[in-house]
Amino acid sequence: DSVVLWRNGTNVLYQDNLALTADTRRVFLKNWSLQIINVTRYDSGLYSYNMSNEILDGQLGPSFFAGLCRPSDNGEEGLNDSPAALASSDYQGEEDDISEDEDVEESPRKSGAAPAIKNQGVVISVDEGEAVSLPCDVENNEDSVVLWRNGTNVLYQDNLALTADTRRVFLKNWSLQIINVTRYDSGLYSCEIPIESEQFPKVVHTLHVKANSKQPAKIDLFLPPGPKKVIVKGESLSLVCHASGYPQPNVFWTRKVRGSNTPERLEGTNYTIPSVNREHSGTYECVAKNQDKAEKQSVEILVQYAPEVSIKSDIVNTAEGKVSEMHCTVYAEPPASLVWLKEDRVLKANNHISLYQDPNKIHKHILKIENTKAEDFGTYHCVANNTLGATRKTIVLSGTPLRPIFERASIAGDNKSPRLVWMVESLSVIKSYKLQYRKQESDSDEWLEVHPKVIASSDGLHYTVVHDFPGLEPGTYEAVLRAENAYGWSYPSPPKLKVFGTNMFFLLSHALFITVLLVK
Repeated sequence: DSVVLWRNGTNVLYQDNLALTADTRRVFLKNWSLQIINVTRYDSGLYSYNMSNEILDGQLGPSFFAGLCRPSDNGEEGLNDSPAALASSDYQGEEDDISEDEDVEESPRKSGAAPAIKNQGVVISVDEGEAVSLPCDVENNEDSVVLWRNGTNVLYQDNLALTADTRRVFLKNWSLQIINVTRYDSGLYSCEIPIESEQFPKVVHTLHVKANSKQPAKIDLFLPPGPKKVIVKGESLSLVCHASGYPQPNVFWTRKVRGSNTPERLEGTNYTIPSVNREHSGTYECVAKNQDKAEKQSVEILVQYAPEVSIKSDIVNTAEGKVSEMHCTVYAEPPASLVWLKEDRVLKANNHISLYQDPNKIHKHILKIENTKAEDFGTYHCVANNTLGATRKTIVLSGTPLRPIFERASIAGDNKSPRLVWMVESLSVIKSYKLQYRKQESDSDEWLEVHPKVIASSDGLHYTVVHDFPGLEPGTYEAVLRAENAYGWSYPSPPKLKVFGTNMFFLLSHALFITVLLVK
């Protein structure tokens, strides 16, 4: 029932397993130990681990402190030798077994010596982007508090950071370190030891930061790192790009998808795609630009997905002696293997059947049959398969006409009868049509049947079907058309049609307002 807190200075990083830091990619918990990967100089500071059953009035339970510092000048890494390093990084939380009889090294402080600051205030001038060290040489301060202020703002109380900018502003042997200074860091900085004295120890430094007229744009954070990131369809993708410079850089993303030479601009430093699909594959480039320079970084995003298959039509009309083609378009990553089946038999290329890809559209697969025979009619499947799955589409190769397609409704030449028009495709000559219709408001479900006249095709493939309905009573009707050739009847026309009319006067006087509603 205890509450466990990890802090960096005063900033809470984790409360139990709840992350209160945004940097969870680098800073995370493992068996309650704080893990930091790819540490930088800005990670230097005081880290505390606290566990308590209660948190009341700011009083917490048992705590453990560890100091983390930058590499020393000789390139070695280690704990800070300042008072911030109260414990080593491999501290396990167990008490040292030290008896009262063992000798403990006494502090070098002389008995009764007052705390003091030995150095004098200085005036320091630096350029933007440089680092500066403001000295504070403290002695005899074992029982005293050391404060660092910027103006009236307290930055540090002993090793406790009261500034949120601990990545840039930190202590080293009581001296205040500021890296990547900006013009806004200019001002008075004081190191003091507040004791009951008229003149307590204090040193004041003056910092002047000379503003650069220009600072080239520089990308400081880029995620995901390049050159390539592979992601699975349906996952989320977050793009992050932060930059510094003066004037403040304008940061944006561009995306260039495969097969396109024109990049698409995406505004903002952060861009999130909640659920990626194959259309999100491409090159993403972050551009940070100010008056002096533009810097760019890019990453190739590769979305992997199971095969996605589409067909032009699920029924292909043909005739004996004709050339028949069935098309199957496949997109997949990783690339898919494709097989053609007739019923359940795998097809292979021969003198009668060709299997190939369109040279101009590599995703289109074609099954071509020369000199089609009656035994070639039937059901075909194209099956695409990769490591993420398999997808199948079915095509019927038939000599029968294709489904009639409704084209329009109008008024017949007598200026009063409704007229409906369909189009039918057939490589064999159409022999007859069967048109069935019924009134929806009727008590009977009986279909009325008529046989529209066959009009010869002008190109040997397309047939126009026209039928007038003289004397049609007002009401709501649905109609279904089928076509017949030497191989049989087509499937019914999709979808059914409804013709509305409120009364005969409406049909006669408002012919242009007859409405045709498509019903699935």
